[in-house]
Amino acid sequence: ADRLSFKPAIEKEDERKLKNIFLAYRERSIYYKQVEHFLKYFPKEQMHYILFEELVKPYEENKVFPELFKFLNVEIDHFEYKDEIKNKTLKPRFPLSYFWARKLNMYQYGAVQRLLSIMNFKGRKKAFDPIPNDMKLELYDFFKSHNEKLSELIRKDLSIWEAKK
Repeated sequence: ADRLSFKPAIEKEDERKLKNIFLAYRERSIYYKQVEHFLKYFPKEQMHYILFEELVKPYEENKVFPELFKFLNVEIDHFEYKDEIKNKTLKPRFPLSYFWARKLNMYQYGAVQRLLSIMNFKGRKKAFDPIPNDMKLELYDFFKSHNEKLSELIRKDLSIWEAKK
């Protein structure tokens, strides 16, 4: 897990990614490159794209599931939707506790996992800090041309990812 908050992580990304490619957040979020890679191995007709923003819409307004089932050639009749959050993101109180538990091979024990969970998350309500507006605008600018390429490649409207004026 990254110990830096979002803004410092992005600001130091160029130097940090040399040591760990998983810290290359912007580079790994250029989705059209990832889609191009998959299209080397799979035809477009076998690909179906769903945006996170589409997936989290209220079920009554959502066309994602019927479209997905149609794409998969699966009947929707037996699908039951449950509107509940199963994996709410919380910021751990002591992120290093997970690092050391894994490093010392202690995380495999259920009691250790439960203790860490209680220690880090009991009573926690707040997730990660919101991204500052200046950083949002910088990221919109960075991704603009990449998202245009992705939109063209997958033939999907990505205007939801454009900067809000």
